[in-house]
Amino acid sequence: MEKLKILCLHGYRQNADFFREKTGGLRKLLKKYAVFDFVSAPHIPAAIDDANTSVDDNRGEARGWWFSKPDNQFSSKDVTDIDTGFEESVEKIVKFAAEEVISYFPGFTGPYDGLLAFSQGAAFAVLLAALRARKEINMEFRFMILFSGFPSLSTKHSELMETHLGDIYCLHVFGENDKVVDFQVSEKLVGMFDCDKCEVIVHKGGHLVPALSAHKQAVTNFIQKMFELTFPGSSA
Repeated sequence: MEKLKILCLHGYRQNADFFREKTGGLRKLLKKYAVFDFVSAPHIPAAIDDANTSVDDNRGEARGWWFSKPDNQFSSKDVTDIDTGFEESVEKIVKFAAEEVISYFPGFTGPYDGLLAFSQGAAFAVLLAALRARKEINMEFRFMILFSGFPSLSTKHSELMETHLGDIYCLHVFGENDKVVDFQVSEKLVGMFDCDKCEVIVHKGGHLVPALSAHKQAVTNFIQKMFELTFPGSSA
């Protein structure tokens, strides 16, 4: 049976196993259409950050995609010329995707059809899409699902953030009560995509991957559309 292959990118101070646990409900909802693979960021943050990050003592070894501070920490609110570790993270993901082996689902091979990402992982996914659009990396994917995403404020990423992502479908999901990334900040990413390829879900929660029970049909419809575009004539 054909299924979409989706690579999942965790948030700051999370890791692959933690994010897999936190997306259990979503994966169950979409298992008819997709398999989900997970990868940890390569960098270890220096210390527990402030209120600009979400904290969970049981998340395991903390990881990050890049740092915005000279002491190897990160905040989505930092306007900075620092992006320590970003290039290494890009290299890791491009190499990981090129291996064409779905690590959590032996028997499925790549490339990935889409990215599902949360918080800093969502910001990183947008930057990957921009690098792809500018032909600066060799990594193909058709769509993204972004939870609590935000635009990078590093000046090193300014040109990337001006890139129009016209051939990528995107489902944006963010919470009205997000205290880490204001939903109005998440909304800024929407303008990078063509309006006919972009959908938005605003939930009542905070900085998390919500259960989405109230938006079950909208999420399912998006994934079903991606399935039909990827596998014309097939049925899940």
